[in-house]
Amino acid sequence: MSSDAEVCALYEASKRMPVEPFRCRLAPVFIAAPCGQVTSAKLDEVTARLKAKGATSEAGFAALAKADTDSKVEAARSGEIGGRAEPAIAPEIRAALKDLKPGGVTAPVRLANGCHTVRFMEMKPASTTPIPFDEVKDQLATQLRPQRMDKARQDFMTALVAKEGISLDEEALKILAVQIK
Repeated sequence: MSSDAEVCALYEASKRMPVEPFRCRLAPVFIAAPCGQVTSAKLDEVTARLKAKGATSEAGFAALAKADTDSKVEAARSGEIGGRAEPAIAPEIRAALKDLKPGGVTAPVRLANGCHTVRFMEMKPASTTPIPFDEVKDQLATQLRPQRMDKARQDFMTALVAKEGISLDEEALKILAVQIK
């Protein structure tokens, strides 16, 4: 069992880490494109309409998304997919969103399944407010258990080797470890 001091130390160290990654509220227009197809007439048409006056406004983009996206889910929600945590956003889309301000629209971003043009609606910053200690104490103790077991095993082996004068064949142990996996 982990000592309260160890659990408290782990809690204090983790307090400064973000508890929740930043979240972006997004509205994409998805145009399906077969693998290897770089562009399509529909993508060119949608991109041209996005450049038209008013198409990047929230209402204009919603109408375009509802009419033109190849995703039924997005169409039903007028493009709005809600908040997405940073890890859930494709790296290519994160890169395209990097310099946008809320209300901005990316150029088409090519992914394996097609092209996504995304309206960046808002961002909620990462939360660094720590979870109260009492709520995470058991989880932290569980996290420490394997470390303590490894240390106890190592200490036992070190003492056994010193007491009994045993020598270990490191190469044989490595081979055995590979065979066990």
